[in-house]
Amino acid sequence: MRVLLLFTLLFLIPSYGQITTTKIPQKVEIPDESPYDGSVNFLGKDVRKYIGEELYVKGKKDYLRSSGYEGFYLDYNHRRLNDKSNIYKVDNFYSTSYNDLQGKYFLVLDVLEHPESLKFSFYKNKFFLKLEERESKDVVEVILTF
Repeated sequence: MRVLLLFTLLFLIPSYGQITTTKIPQKVEIPDESPYDGSVNFLGKDVRKYIGEELYVKGKKDYLRSSGYEGFYLDYNHRRLNDKSNIYKVDNFYSTSYNDLQGKYFLVLDVLEHPESLKFSFYKNKFFLKLEERESKDVVEVILTF
């Protein structure tokens, strides 16, 4: 009798103990095509939205003016980026002179990936904005990190 009961329990009562898996579709990142919103100061990863926009170089507090502005270069592909000959309107501190940039307007011509971004992941979130100064038409490249 026990054998018959055991046989009935094992083979006749359906068992649903299997684990099933479901394929989840991969996340596809769709680039944000919306226009630049001027109320946002920093766009983060949407750096391409800066192209065609005009940027203003904001002044600094009195005690910071002597250090000028860092990150303005003549050629982002230069072998030694911080070489004094590659810094736009360099002052004595390897930066751009405060008086030469404060209050200037620059048109964003292009967004350039850091030349080392394919070799080193450290540079993945570093870009250069290719800018043209409104009055002098000087073209400079400014490093942008997020």
